[in-house]
Amino acid sequence: AAAISAERARPGLAEAERQGVLVTGGDHIRFAHPLLAAAVYDRAPADRRREVHARLAAVVSDQEERARHLARATTKPDAQVAAELEAAAVTVIGRGAPGSAAALADRAADLTPERDRDARRRRRALAAQHHIVAGDIGRARAMLQRIIDDAEGPVERAAALAPMAHLLLVQAEWDEAGAMYREAASIVDDDPARRIPIELGLAGVAYVTWRDHGAGAEHAAEALRLAEALGDPVVLFQTLGHAASWRGRLGQDWRELMDRADALGPVNADIPAVEHPDLQFVRLLRDAGELDEARERIERLTAYAAERGDWHGLPRLLLARAGIEARAGDLQRAAATLDEARTGVYQTGEGAWLDDINVLSHRIAVLRGDVDAARAIEEAVLARLDVNPALAHELWSTSVAAVELEFALGDVAAARRRIEPLLATAAQDPLKPSSACNLIVLGIEVLVAAGGLDDAHALADAWLPGLTASGVSWIRAEADRAVAVLKAAEGEVEAALAASDRAVATAAESGLPFVRARALLTAGEVRRRARQKGRAREVLGPALEAFTRLGARLWAERARSELARVAPRRPAGAPLTATELRVVELVAAGRSNREIADALFMSVHTVEAHLTRLFRTFDVQSRTELARLTIEGADPRLRDAWPDGT
Repeated sequence: AAAISAERARPGLAEAERQGVLVTGGDHIRFAHPLLAAAVYDRAPADRRREVHARLAAVVSDQEERARHLARATTKPDAQVAAELEAAAVTVIGRGAPGSAAALADRAADLTPERDRDARRRRRALAAQHHIVAGDIGRARAMLQRIIDDAEGPVERAAALAPMAHLLLVQAEWDEAGAMYREAASIVDDDPARRIPIELGLAGVAYVTWRDHGAGAEHAAEALRLAEALGDPVVLFQTLGHAASWRGRLGQDWRELMDRADALGPVNADIPAVEHPDLQFVRLLRDAGELDEARERIERLTAYAAERGDWHGLPRLLLARAGIEARAGDLQRAAATLDEARTGVYQTGEGAWLDDINVLSHRIAVLRGDVDAARAIEEAVLARLDVNPALAHELWSTSVAAVELEFALGDVAAARRRIEPLLATAAQDPLKPSSACNLIVLGIEVLVAAGGLDDAHALADAWLPGLTASGVSWIRAEADRAVAVLKAAEGEVEAALAASDRAVATAAESGLPFVRARALLTAGEVRRRARQKGRAREVLGPALEAFTRLGARLWAERARSELARVAPRRPAGAPLTATELRVVELVAAGRSNREIADALFMSVHTVEAHLTRLFRTFDVQSRTELARLTIEGADPRLRDAWPDGT
């Protein structure tokens, strides 16, 4: 009515409604079917459509709606229309519609007059940023490449190269990103606002590739210095997170930087979730074992990304959350969250995160003792390495977990063969404290089990003092556990007992269930070797319970085996153990040995050993005879094994 007058609108609406084309209700008017809308619009001549859009632009009050009508009514560059479209794009992103914002910014760039190069470049950069957030990486790359191609002079080219290099960095195209950042660094001027993204980019490439470690740390420090001098709170906010990650890698205090970022308060800026410093702090808190705060921050950041429609960032946040849940011992929730992250990656086409997803999937499979899945994932990681040789950290993490799997399976020779190359380069690799702890403690365990006491002692002398002095409780617990393993092998019983007791106490403080379970198992092994069977049972029982609750099948089996070695002798005619009753119950239910093993978190070999003892106890020759005794209730010791108690 406002566009063409009420006198013309009313009869036209009535006729369209009578013909079943339009439907009216209250203040709303809609087409009876979307195809009717498309048909009406497509049949109208182009000049007629532009005229209608121009009329509507003059009467609508919504900024975004007005901008869209202006864009469709305009065929030539128009500075005013382009400015309105840019303003609308900024407004739209505030309501979490990055795809719409990108489309508006795209059109704003197209309608910007040739003479206004700075505005056109700015609008293309804005469109690229929102395409990334919306998950349209192909469109973003094309837009960024246009900015590079149109750049004039070194300063402009350096400014154009930085965002493309950043996109390549998060896409795991690290060699290309590094080359682009280095070119930008060689031609950029002294303006801190232009230099900071380049310094951070060079630091980021060094961080993920483990190359030029010293130079990477210097780039991160320089970016922080420039951000502090610049005085822009948004730039400083983001830079603090990256600088904290480097301090964490170097074993330095990063909490001061987290406190500074928190003190800045909610920064009112359009920061993508993957660039938000909280994501850096979440990883640092997770590695420190401070899972409650890590979880709180990742939930807050996830809500922030969802509000913005940041489909590019959400899979990365889900990956971080899965890492927290895995560390907390909830492997089922971690795996489910990881599956959700993988789905998000496939939906957005953001393949870079698949490598990190595979690494964590492999770790979860190892913890569960899912041998086939772990080895299949390791093969996938190796295949990816052929495509992208820069995936050094992903290969390293998977290799360490693979050693742990071999060790849990009891294949000490394979574990030693695989861990020795990793230990040989440990002194040169920029290992953060948590990674160093995982490798060194596992290395000491493997070398001791393989009879390499001298090598284990040398490794302990070089690394354990630093780990023991760590301010992180779980790292101290693991270091004490390694001391206990080494001292027990060397026959220093009292020192081994003291170290294992310290490990149990500190692991309990850490709140990490798998660390606690391993400490209990080691304490039980040390006490058994010291011929303290009663004290060994005191810790091996809780260890078995913890591993079973975690779903760590191989480690539960090892704890069960240790517990059997210290179990008191059972007199003839004594009741069956709870485990034996469960084995008999499952045999009577027709389960195979493999199904029984999976249900009770033990190996098939252990199931067979239980059956051998049960056959001997009841003087039977087969599973069928044992099941018949159970069903018939012929022996009082078997009556509790049958579900209905008969």
